[in-house]
Amino acid sequence: MAKVYTPSNLGGVQFDAIISRDRAYEAEVPTYPVEDGYKVSDAVLRGPLSLSVTAFISNSPITWRRQLGNSQNRVSRVCKQLEKLYFSGDPVTFTSGNKVYRNMALVSLTIPENAEMMNAVEVSFQLQQVEITKSKTTTIPASYGASGTTGESGGTASTTEEKKEGFLSKACSLLFGLFKK
Repeated sequence: MAKVYTPSNLGGVQFDAIISRDRAYEAEVPTYPVEDGYKVSDAVLRGPLSLSVTAFISNSPITWRRQLGNSQNRVSRVCKQLEKLYFSGDPVTFTSGNKVYRNMALVSLTIPENAEMMNAVEVSFQLQQVEITKSKTTTIPASYGASGTTGESGGTASTTEEKKEGFLSKACSLLFGLFKK
């Protein structure tokens, strides 16, 4: 096991220890009814990575004393920093041990009600990875005709890049593509 040189960190907030860290993967298999009353499926849509974390915070950390220092209000200060991260809605980086998780959204945060008055506290939070895409805009050539019955310009179209993982990860399923025509 590799030696850890820095405390676990969520968007700049450091913890004394991580009690548990669980990864969760989920996927959806869409189904489509056919004439005989059966449902068929032909795709697997993978969801984002999710993490469930329980962390420990204290006013007098033992493991990371040199980095975190002793303070009578450290628990209160760290809890307020976590709340600020949650309400900002910005993606953050979570590091724990030798693992780094980038572009994570803080989707759930549980802090004991009286945490500000405690010398040590366990906090729980859920993270979900956010896929960040870039958009492109292009002009539709006049040769493609006009819009609707008015005959006015169709304007511009915006598209996003799609992350492809295997032959079944397309914008629509194979069966849907057949019936779309």
